[in-house]
Amino acid sequence: MKSIFEVGNLKSNGHYALATVNQNTVYVSGNLPLIQKPVKRNLAQLKKKHYKHLRMLK
Repeated sequence: MKSIFEVGNLKSNGHYALATVNQNTVYVSGNLPLIQKPVKRNLAQLKKKHYKHLRMLK
């Protein structure tokens, strides 16, 4: 298991890792936004944000 504490200009706060990699699976820390209407649009935005952060970890 590998913890990621810094990516580019992004740094973790204290001892919390930004992400953890374990056997080709990435676990990203953070808060999920509240989903308001319309649900489909917000889920698409959430998916887009997650892919953006995963690309930053590469």
